[in-house]
Amino acid sequence: MALDVAKGINYLHCLTSLIVHWDLKSPYLLVDKDWTVKVCDFGLSRFKANTFNSSKSVAGTELVTMQQPWNGLSSAQNRRLVIPPNTSPVQASLMESAGLRNNFHEDTMPSFSNMSNLAYLQLQNVGFGGSITRSLVNLPILEVLDISRNNLSGSIPDWFHTFPNLAIILLSRNQFHGTIPISLCQMQKLHVLDMSANSLSGVIPSCLNNVTSWKKESQLLPPSLTWLSSSYVNYRVKVPLTTKGNSRVYEGTPLSFMTGLDLSVNQLTGEIPSQLGELTALLSLNLSFNFLTGHIPKSFSTMEKIESLDLSHNNLVGSIPPEIVQLYFISTFNVVQLYFISTFNVSFNNLSGSIPFENNFQTFGESSYRGNKGLCGIPLHTAFTSPNKKPPQQDEEEERAGIVESDFFFFSCIAVSYVVGFWAVILPLVVSKNWRRKHYAVVDSCIYICCKKFSGFLTRIKDCF
Repeated sequence: MALDVAKGINYLHCLTSLIVHWDLKSPYLLVDKDWTVKVCDFGLSRFKANTFNSSKSVAGTELVTMQQPWNGLSSAQNRRLVIPPNTSPVQASLMESAGLRNNFHEDTMPSFSNMSNLAYLQLQNVGFGGSITRSLVNLPILEVLDISRNNLSGSIPDWFHTFPNLAIILLSRNQFHGTIPISLCQMQKLHVLDMSANSLSGVIPSCLNNVTSWKKESQLLPPSLTWLSSSYVNYRVKVPLTTKGNSRVYEGTPLSFMTGLDLSVNQLTGEIPSQLGELTALLSLNLSFNFLTGHIPKSFSTMEKIESLDLSHNNLVGSIPPEIVQLYFISTFNVVQLYFISTFNVSFNNLSGSIPFENNFQTFGESSYRGNKGLCGIPLHTAFTSPNKKPPQQDEEEERAGIVESDFFFFSCIAVSYVVGFWAVILPLVVSKNWRRKHYAVVDSCIYICCKKFSGFLTRIKDCF
């Protein structure tokens, strides 16, 4: 009987998609009349790929270091094995990041030391409080920093520019206050900056147009963002990003090309810098839910790659620049246009004038413009009133012409004509007996003539055959 159980489990483990039973015990072993044991009850069964937890933090390190982890210690003492110096930077970064993510037991960010191989630091939603630790400067090759969804406070550090390879900074949903550091403008490799849902104040730095990766399309392919090695073919760095109003997890090639700036849900004031229009390689720009004033910069028309532009819930005034949808010539005399934009939102501002309803902007619904009392035109239901109002007489003539051309007028004429024609024929027959006799005589004569001609036609046909 034990052999039958072993054969059944072996069969599951030899399938192309290996199945793990996960709940093998005597009540789930049934015996048939021939005393053959059957393995049953697969309610907790899973495919192998969905069962095993990652061993990056212990087993992976153990294999590389060839040491016993926590020898004589408890894992709760937060001790890590020493990574050999000949370990590849990719594997070293993976082991250090995994060890960090699984061994935090504090309410504040720890000190980072002796972790020079750490390329990405993803500590979102851990529950940290306090401020960002200065010890991050001990991570010289840091490329991804995600400390979003914590309770961090204080001001944004002004030393992020000291990281030469830092490309993704996610600080959203914390309690940071103060202004946006000007030093961020010196980060030439910055691809994604997300500071949304904080309490930042002040103005948007106009020098952000100095970030090269937002002006010229470039591919971000650090080792930690791609396949780690032949032995880690199932692991890639995954970074959650919010764009087009949705939160998605980016990895691999899509992540390497992603560029975005998200300063939404803060307390920023002042005007939108026109220099942001020079960020021609930016894919997503979100400045919603702030206290921004002034006009929408006309320079936004040169943002060739923009796919998501959200300026809603601010205090912007003026009209939507028609330049955004009109054709422009650049220095090489090529025609450029906002072909790629798929999300556009300027709702709940103080905008006025007519809505440009051309090209891709024909796809945006009423929700993209609502909350602006001065806006008019499609897709809003508010009609556009021209400043050159027509004279009343001309309006009356156009109104009459519209009535004549309407469907109601057409069908009304048909109904009246039918009634008049019908009674013009029937009424005399009802009133006058003489008219009725003449009518019947004419009808009989027509019937006689038709019958005679039809009879002659049949006779000729018979003669032919």
